[in-house]
Amino acid sequence: MAQVAHLLAMINRDPKTSPPELMDFMPMWKKKITEEEVWDNVTESVLANR
Repeated sequence: MAQVAHLLAMINRDPKTSPPELMDFMPMWKKKITEEEVWDNVTESVLANR
């Protein structure tokens, strides 16, 4: 679905603007988890199960 959305955006975009990237249509893969977020998840898990 992301490829279809990307293709439609490329076809209908303003030629004067920068083209969208495929990753713009895949937000769940774009976000990188930081080390702090990993430790927050571990802490929450430990506290929830004590």
